[in-house]
Amino acid sequence: MNVIDALKLLSGKVENIQSRVILCQRQESFEEAQEEISEINNDIEAIKVLFKEMNTRDQEDDQISKVIYCLEEQVVTADHVLQYWKQYWLRVFTICDRVKTLTVGDPADAEPECRDLRNDICELMNMKTPPPTQLLNAYNSCVLLEYDVAWQRENTSQLEELIREYQQTLNELQQITTIAETLVNKPTTVLDLKQLREEMQKYRTFFMNLSHCRSLLESLESHLDPATRNKFSELHKQLHQQACDILDKAAIRSQQMALAASKWISLDQNLHEEAAWLNIVQQRVPNLSAMTCSDYKQYESLFKALDEDMKVHLVRTTQLVSVCRSITNLIDCPHLEPATESHRFEILNLERSISSGLIKLSTFTEYWLEYQTLADRLESWMDAHQNQIESLNKSNNMKSYWELKAQIEFYNTLLDRSRDNFENAMRVFPVSDEVLQRQLYGQLEDRWNKLVSCVTEQNPSFDGNVDFTQFEYELDQLQTMFANPRAIIRTEEDLCIFIQTLRVISEGVAMLERKVERSSCSSASVVCDFLHRLKGLKYQVHEETENALVLEAKILDLKKTFDDLKAEQARINMIIEECEATVGAERYAVERSLERCEALAPQVSRHWSELISVRSILSNLPMKLHVSVSLIEAEHTQSCLQDDYYVLESKFSTLLSSLRQQTTLWQNFQSNVDAVHNTMEQTDFMMDLLQVHGDVDQKRLTMATQRLESLAESLHQQEETLMEELHSSADSLIKTCKPEVSAEVESSVKETVQAWDEKTVQLEDLCKRYQQAVELWSRYKQASDAIANWSDELLHSVNDLPPEEALKQCNARIANQKDELEAIRNLVADISKNLGMENSGLLKKDVDVLGQKLDNVKNTLTQLTDLAENVGVKKLPKQEQEDVLRGIKEEMFKIEALPSQSERLSHLRQQLVEAGGQESHYIIGWEKLFCDISARYRDISRSLIEEQDKAVVEALWNEYIAQVKDFLGQELPEHYEDAVQNNNMCQVHETLLRTHKAELEQAGVYRNVYNLSDTFLETLNLLVNRHVEVKNRIKQWDSYKQYRLDFLKFLRDVDLELNKEV
Repeated sequence: MNVIDALKLLSGKVENIQSRVILCQRQESFEEAQEEISEINNDIEAIKVLFKEMNTRDQEDDQISKVIYCLEEQVVTADHVLQYWKQYWLRVFTICDRVKTLTVGDPADAEPECRDLRNDICELMNMKTPPPTQLLNAYNSCVLLEYDVAWQRENTSQLEELIREYQQTLNELQQITTIAETLVNKPTTVLDLKQLREEMQKYRTFFMNLSHCRSLLESLESHLDPATRNKFSELHKQLHQQACDILDKAAIRSQQMALAASKWISLDQNLHEEAAWLNIVQQRVPNLSAMTCSDYKQYESLFKALDEDMKVHLVRTTQLVSVCRSITNLIDCPHLEPATESHRFEILNLERSISSGLIKLSTFTEYWLEYQTLADRLESWMDAHQNQIESLNKSNNMKSYWELKAQIEFYNTLLDRSRDNFENAMRVFPVSDEVLQRQLYGQLEDRWNKLVSCVTEQNPSFDGNVDFTQFEYELDQLQTMFANPRAIIRTEEDLCIFIQTLRVISEGVAMLERKVERSSCSSASVVCDFLHRLKGLKYQVHEETENALVLEAKILDLKKTFDDLKAEQARINMIIEECEATVGAERYAVERSLERCEALAPQVSRHWSELISVRSILSNLPMKLHVSVSLIEAEHTQSCLQDDYYVLESKFSTLLSSLRQQTTLWQNFQSNVDAVHNTMEQTDFMMDLLQVHGDVDQKRLTMATQRLESLAESLHQQEETLMEELHSSADSLIKTCKPEVSAEVESSVKETVQAWDEKTVQLEDLCKRYQQAVELWSRYKQASDAIANWSDELLHSVNDLPPEEALKQCNARIANQKDELEAIRNLVADISKNLGMENSGLLKKDVDVLGQKLDNVKNTLTQLTDLAENVGVKKLPKQEQEDVLRGIKEEMFKIEALPSQSERLSHLRQQLVEAGGQESHYIIGWEKLFCDISARYRDISRSLIEEQDKAVVEALWNEYIAQVKDFLGQELPEHYEDAVQNNNMCQVHETLLRTHKAELEQAGVYRNVYNLSDTFLETLNLLVNRHVEVKNRIKQWDSYKQYRLDFLKFLRDVDLELNKEV
């Protein structure tokens, strides 16, 4: 074999080894390629030896030397490339082994090495396009490992943050409980109702925050690790129990404040009504300066009506003061009681003024009626004895004279009494017609004085020389008058007339003594006997007068006692009647009446003792008069007083029992109403306290729902007892009340029951809404966890699926997940609506995170798919691959059928260019086909050079170079796919040009080969520069995509962090 044949054979081996090196790039056998290179080197050494032994021309020696040198260079290059890819794949396998080692170890310890591995993988991926599948899988494993490390770090960070938040919540709860304990033990001080409402709102808000803090503490504890939970368990239990105790006290205090506010509202309304009534009453008080003696009764009636009205409203005001004090017992309101007392003092002052006027009117009426009675008696007596007085002097009857004079003396005392009553009446109340009344009284006195003067003037007189028998006659008349009174003393008036008669007899005795002393009777014995009789009569009259005066004093005292007892009975009866009028009335009136009756009870007992003492006085009156004394009127009065007392005592006992019974009924009813309202207020406070506010999680919502359900159950258990007691007490009270009061009680019961039903419905609705919220939250949690788990599982299983299949499945399910996300949004809207937090943005952040996670999943898979497409992982479907290969092979058959080698060479070159533009990594088996086409192209090219005219070859190559220059004249591609295709084209053209250069160098026997070679070298340099620019553009794209991968990983880490916070 000559050198030329050996070089041709060796050139084919070099081409084969170059193809094997290309296949080694795809992880073929490095040992076989290395052995082939060793054999080629041995062949080159043998050719060199053979070449030295040959005798050739110098020109041929140079050409053969150049060919051998080119072959050596190509072998060295192939060997370098082989070593390069051998080291490349060694690094790939080493990295894959290290990744496997890291995946089975502790992820937390692998983070630094994993980061270094990922950088190495990125470097290797940039070294080969497309990178190996093992390298991509290793990269994804590193990404997922870093994801797991980040997830664990985030969990640890979240746990630490949770512990810090838990400790902070413990500290805050400790501070809040200290403040709350001070607040709940401190009395509430307000100035007005508005401030009380503000304090109630502040109080409720503060303890709602305390309840929120307690719930947050409970929620945080459930997420703690056991060590932290045990570490703070004692403090947690202490603070939790302290918070529960404070909240229980706060519920009681809130109930007291609500009750105080309710009473304050009623108090303000009643005070306003009382102030309006007081203003009207002050205008209705009559002016007494215009009263006359004829219309005093009208004024008295009007004042009595006002006094009764004042008493009613004074009772109401007293009740309001009692309500005010009950409010001050619940809260501290220093200005409330003085304001209420001030209003009460105004009513008391007006009541005192009206009572004073009524007392004056009553006193005036008493004096005036007594005056009119005495004046009428005087008028009647004067009218009855006018004729007797005129005929007194004609009858010359001493006994009639003395009797008439005794009556005049008695009625003269009546005149004095009438004068005193008149003056007292005018002094108590000066009427407007006082002058006229004094004129009328003066006329009465004038008539009386004329009558008395007439009696005095008609006194029977006897001459000084009258016979002594006349003295004896007068003495006999006086003795007869003393010894034989005309009537029995039955009344005080009879006793007064008897006393006046005794005084008249005493005056007659004194007059006889004076007459006897002036008489001229000669018989001393007769005079002595007469004087003895006269002195005996005088002594008897004196003694009788003294006894009569004593009896009169006793009777006057007894009369005064009777009057006092009658007045006392009248007062007691008035109180009883006033209290009887309140039986069946409103509560405050009944309670006030009971207070008055209980205060009246000892007075009634004392009145009976006074009646017993009066009866004893009446039975022990001194009866030493010689006349018959029969005080039938006094005895009748005493008997009537006793009878009246029995009636009063019976009425009083019945009234007191009724008032006590009704007061008990009112108290029971009011206590039941208060119990219902207190329960409702406590329930309302607990509802506000137990509702969730601010940040909400599932545990807090579940716990709040359970507590609301417990509250509803407690309310339901109390309902039967409270309602039964309320209706029972109301029915018993209604039976004893007046119709209008019964209607008010029924209305109050109806309102209370309605308020209870509304509160029950409100609580049940709240429980239902919270139960629905818990159920919806559970569904939300399941749906969100399903999306999150699907996303995580998809990211972790991305290595197990071909990229196009993963994208296909993801796209098929991502729409369903979007629908699920929309359903979750609806669930969140329903939860917010049920919790009354429509505008709070509840869970909006979490739902947005889920949506972002789905977008990240889609973007991540799309990016990974783009990467696979760019680095050669994507494969066409098998049928399409077979169709592409079949088409290329058919085209090759057509080219082989062409008659001209130049045509076949042109078509093969075009086929190589078109095949090089294909995305060869999408087609399995393309590389071998491409190598076959290249080998066939070199064979035809070599044959054409050897067989054809050099001018034809040169024209053919110039045409191809023109095509390459046209290709180089195109703009540098911007898109990644265009840059990859342009890179493939540069590789194809560079391979063809280098092949042409080698073939032309072998055909160097032609004269113009060096000119053509210069053109090739110039074009090749331009092509190499273009190839470098395209590779730089691809490298920039790869860097961009790597940054994009890092950014997507960062988004996944953020998504994981937000998801863990949920």
